[in-house]
Amino acid sequence: MTGKFPMLETPEGNLNESVAIAKYLAHGHPTLLGTNHVERAQIDQWCLWALGALSEQWPAIRAIHGWAEVTKDEYTLSANATKASAKTLNTAL
Repeated sequence: MTGKFPMLETPEGNLNESVAIAKYLAHGHPTLLGTNHVERAQIDQWCLWALGALSEQWPAIRAIHGWAEVTKDEYTLSANATKASAKTLNTAL
């Protein structure tokens, strides 16, 4: 495997990446993965959007966890991007 986290061990094999794991766990549920082609595409759309938005949040995440030092301006910009992303998701979903 890739040595990445998160990882899920299943009887069929191991999975990495949060979206793949979430889709594996939701498989078989009547509505979690959408009930038609458009809903399934929208779920993929928001998963991919969230992954893209996460890149703007890394400076704050690294600073909070002590993984790296960032400037106050970098942290503020990153924290504001995180708030904006949360607001977007809350409004859309």
